[in-house]
Amino acid sequence: MAPPRAALGRSSGRRQRYYTPQEVSMHNTPNDCWVSFLGGVYDLTRVLKASGKWVGLQIESCSVSTAQRQQRRLRRRFDPATGDVRTYVHPDTQLRVPYCPQGEFVHLSPMWPCTEVDCGGQQPWWRDPLLRVGTLSDATRVVRIKNVLTGQEDALEVPGEEVVAEVQQRYLAANAHAGSYAWKALVRRGGAPSAPLEWAELDLNKTLDANGLPDERAAYEAAGLPGDEAVPVLHVYWCDDLTVA
Repeated sequence: MAPPRAALGRSSGRRQRYYTPQEVSMHNTPNDCWVSFLGGVYDLTRVLKASGKWVGLQIESCSVSTAQRQQRRLRRRFDPATGDVRTYVHPDTQLRVPYCPQGEFVHLSPMWPCTEVDCGGQQPWWRDPLLRVGTLSDATRVVRIKNVLTGQEDALEVPGEEVVAEVQQRYLAANAHAGSYAWKALVRRGGAPSAPLEWAELDLNKTLDANGLPDERAAYEAAGLPGDEAVPVLHVYWCDDLTVA
């Protein structure tokens, strides 16, 4: 069996419904800045260029791991109940003010009365729907895609909420003819862990789970096995139907 290539990284330029935390953290420069909070993914590049100010995380280029830590800190600044920045009662003024231990950021009302900042009528970036580019996946998983014709394998981290057709779109980064293959796998048609395995073609309009490929990491770990070994293999069969000349 041919050795698998490394998992594919940055998403393509196309708009997606879901993004993985890894994909969001790849956009980590002042000229390409994405953040995620309250389940949404937002492109703040335009906000940064317009204001030149901080947006709640460091805007200089940084590593992916550093960007992921900053994303987690930023997410904690927002209240799921209100969709707004968390607030607290300031011990000196006894006024309710935004909670921003790393410092105030753009579009945030100042903690102290002042005349230098116009707080009226401006929609803050965290409430601007035009900045939202998608939804942060709540349950990512890794799949292996095996090209039966060439023996090549690719590992992809994909959102569990995506249908197979969307996984197919991600696979285009490794195979420009991804649409010319039939997708098959060993599935559990009943969905239950005890259901018998069956070799079947996948329904492109259903998720992996709905196709009979449940996420079995928890079951592996309960049995004392590494959860990251519960990786389904999707076999793609050439259909002799070129999609790219």
